[in-house]
Amino acid sequence: MKNKNFRLNLLLVTMSIFPLFNSGENDLYARTNIETNSRKEFPILGWLTFYKADDFNKRNIDLLKEGGINISLGPGMNLRNSIKIADSLDNSSVKYLVNCPAVRNKETYRESVYSLMSHPSVIGYFLKDEPAIGELEEWKECKERVCAIDTSHFCLVDLYPVKYPGPYPAPEYKKYLKEYVNLFSPPFFSFDNYCIIEKNGELRVFDNYYENLEIAREVTTETGCPFHTFCLTSPHNNYPTPTINYLTLEAFASLAYGSQGIIYYTVSLDPTRTEMFRSAPLDLNGEPTPTWFMMKEVNRQIQLHSDIFLGCRVSEVWHTGKQIPTGTRPLIDLPTPLKVFKTGEKGVLLSEIMNGEKKYFVVVNHDISMPQTIELKSREKLKLITKKGIEKKKLKSCKYNLEPGGYAIFEIL
Repeated sequence: MKNKNFRLNLLLVTMSIFPLFNSGENDLYARTNIETNSRKEFPILGWLTFYKADDFNKRNIDLLKEGGINISLGPGMNLRNSIKIADSLDNSSVKYLVNCPAVRNKETYRESVYSLMSHPSVIGYFLKDEPAIGELEEWKECKERVCAIDTSHFCLVDLYPVKYPGPYPAPEYKKYLKEYVNLFSPPFFSFDNYCIIEKNGELRVFDNYYENLEIAREVTTETGCPFHTFCLTSPHNNYPTPTINYLTLEAFASLAYGSQGIIYYTVSLDPTRTEMFRSAPLDLNGEPTPTWFMMKEVNRQIQLHSDIFLGCRVSEVWHTGKQIPTGTRPLIDLPTPLKVFKTGEKGVLLSEIMNGEKKYFVVVNHDISMPQTIELKSREKLKLITKKGIEKKKLKSCKYNLEPGGYAIFEIL
């Protein structure tokens, strides 16, 4: 992250790997400029990084980089402060997703876009969070106004999750996602579904969490448009304070489904809503909390495995265990070359992915409180890859203890 040659030309990277589902304006998303020491950098966006334009100083920008954030979205700022933030980030590897009401306003968007579009730090414009399906046409018009002036940057509209707290159960939800993709021809779509909730006094994985990933993957397969996913770092309502296990599950389950970008909600604690949001990676004084160090570690692991997940193609996803998550497929017939695959009662997510000529199995523990042992035997040699990197090569059989919410990756040699 600290390499001076780090060149971030977006989340745009995702479209370079996936087939373009629409010609024309999406050609600009075919640029593959995210590299550090020849390794492509995974897009990691911090939602609400800092709340004042003056907070975007060298110390805090370095703090974002150290924590693994390479794209910053702040709260809504007027044009003057938005330009100030863009100036502050111009010589940084952290890029700026503009959140400026003047960009969205029919009367002021021209001046605003012309003032911001030439800044090297600007990567795109945030337009709207969680619009209803009936609002999409309105925001499409806003996007078209902006992109008629600035053809080099994208516009982000973040979408509802499936079912509660979103208004769309499946299959209406799939229609909602596809409607957005078809109207906007975006470089990616995103939805803010959070993995762990408290229900009836018990901490558990949200009932429709995996179903949301299933539907998102279907939309990606059908349209060619990749998706980005959220990790929750600011506990509120019935969402608990994150642990490293929760964040690992949230990040790597979505990566196993093919997510091409991670978004943290939020990075800083909102000073105006402390009655709702209980903590964040950065406290009210801008100082790192325990969650910051967890986020940093998960981001380290994501970038360690970026050559596996960035640009991957997900072939299949299965689930094992006594109770299969809502909307997912049970593992019945073992994929080639596995001949044995055993897990505990809680079960795991098993994903088969391709990246270039390489093929991998990704295993993620369903259980957020207890470890789980997996056993596998293969007809071909495997390489075991964990959060530390390559651990064992040329295996044909393996027993591995997954941490709560933990993962393992097996490359087929």
